[in-house]
Amino acid sequence: MIPYSVLLRDLEVASVRELEDLVIEAVYAEVIQGKLDQVRQQLEVDGCIGRDLPVEGTAYIADTLQQWCCSCESISDSIEKEVVKVSQCRKNHLKALQQIQTEIGDIRRLIQANPTSIQPMESIVEQEGEGAKVGSSFGAEQHRQPSLDMFSKGKNPVPPRS
Repeated sequence: MIPYSVLLRDLEVASVRELEDLVIEAVYAEVIQGKLDQVRQQLEVDGCIGRDLPVEGTAYIADTLQQWCCSCESISDSIEKEVVKVSQCRKNHLKALQQIQTEIGDIRRLIQANPTSIQPMESIVEQEGEGAKVGSSFGAEQHRQPSLDMFSKGKNPVPPRS
């Protein structure tokens, strides 16, 4: 006979209802054989599954646990290596990003310091397009570069579809 008070304390169950549900599950799972005495608030145990382990079984369990520990250490080492790789990639990425941002800042300062030295794209295209021929070095047919004037004046370079 085991009083409910002992079971509640040892099993760390909050209420009598939870304790009774747990005992009923154990009976149905054939872990214990017994009866609940709700009037006397106790469990009458007639029998239970043994937990004894034969001596031969301990070596098998020890080997299995050792293999499991080795696997865990191997996985942990692999994870640590991946963390180092990811950390290095992140460092490289941040370094490259910083370099790009520095170059962008340098270019902006250069543009702000001397805005007249930079030609607008429109004039560059006009200079290259006026009289300049573009083609392959193999004697292919020569074509002129279109100027940006056609775009800036609202003209459509592509004829409308009908």
